[in-house]
Amino acid sequence: MKKAYLFTNSSNANFTQVINSIQEEDIVIGIDGGANFLYQNKISADLVIGDMDSIKPEVLSFFKKNTKIEIFPSEKDETDSEIALKWCRKLGIKEIIFLNSLAERFDHSLGLLSLLCSAKKYGLSAAIQNDFQKVFLADRSCFFNIEKGTILSMIPITEKVESLTTSGLKYQLENENLYRDSTRGISNECVQNKIKITYEKGELLIVLTPKQVSS
Repeated sequence: MKKAYLFTNSSNANFTQVINSIQEEDIVIGIDGGANFLYQNKISADLVIGDMDSIKPEVLSFFKKNTKIEIFPSEKDETDSEIALKWCRKLGIKEIIFLNSLAERFDHSLGLLSLLCSAKKYGLSAAIQNDFQKVFLADRSCFFNIEKGTILSMIPITEKVESLTTSGLKYQLENENLYRDSTRGISNECVQNKIKITYEKGELLIVLTPKQVSS
């Protein structure tokens, strides 16, 4: 299935592993200043989109030669990332990766979290990713393969997540609730390659961090 890789405006970010997973049929989008990263790393883009207040003039000039450009007003009700997400929805792209360092503007990181919620609402699969972390909303029945030793945090973004059961983790949960005002789900560890998480109600954020990063 075709994926869209949305490069946000992140300086000093490490995306090597994610970039290596991009296939020829996938869509690459530079969101405003995210196009600077693409230019610096000689990565072709299918689209550059945003209000262009962060992109370098020489980068914009370069991409204008052979890349689709969509420019929006700087004063608007949506972030450039939300506009890019809506563009993907319009094209029928079902899987979206936001590439972001998660190390700079905290408000922008929270904005991307809002977009994960928006994507799930419309039946899309979305994640925020770099070489050090992957962040996504779990489905009610969530199965995935992961490297042993990966740190897995489960964070309710609703008041509570009900009847949560896990498999493959060091600290197992069996039909328990997690609450938004508690840190109980932080820093669990994957002790198997196959992880299963199920729950009945609420919204659960998953954060995956390689053990060598967290130690």
